[in-house]
Amino acid sequence: MNDTHLASESETQDLLPAAPDPGEKQSVRTTFKMSPEAYWAKTWLANHWGGTEKDAIDQVTSFLGKVSPQTLESIEDQLGVHHRPDRMRKTQVLSKGALRFLESKAAEMDITRDDLLGRGLVVVEGMIKRALEEQFQNHSQALDLIRTHSEQAKKLERQLSELLGKDDAVYSRFSSITMSLINLIGAVETELEDGTPVDPNGY
Repeated sequence: MNDTHLASESETQDLLPAAPDPGEKQSVRTTFKMSPEAYWAKTWLANHWGGTEKDAIDQVTSFLGKVSPQTLESIEDQLGVHHRPDRMRKTQVLSKGALRFLESKAAEMDITRDDLLGRGLVVVEGMIKRALEEQFQNHSQALDLIRTHSEQAKKLERQLSELLGKDDAVYSRFSSITMSLINLIGAVETELEDGTPVDPNGY
């Protein structure tokens, strides 16, 4: 069994430079025939990255330039992604460089460029979703720990208030730490409820 590492989302992003050929960013339109899963993945990735569907295609094409056919197949096996036989024909916008790369890479792999892009879209979507699932599980466990320490911090804050008074500098500094923990708990809870990422610079 191939033990190819499934990249985390940050590692996946490292595999996604701007485009395979920065000198060929001009947009072109062409028809692709891909599975419904591939079109859904394209839309999901565009929304996830906050860009256009053209950006998503170009990013995935760049990813395909970073992996071997064997690695692509291994990741597909690990993700358990399977391609439905039915295909839908749609006109897509992508960069000229991405289109040329897809045609060249597909020829090397002896598959159609449509199947290559479709596989890439589904795989990248699957990798990111898997990484997000793992991140959410870790954040859920972290939330339990933070809640425990937050309760301890609140108790200590009350003790400091009685000992020093609320105008004391030490109490004021510690009170701000307690509030930061409370705000962090709220941010993590929101992330777990609706997927809003925790702001690393939030207070």
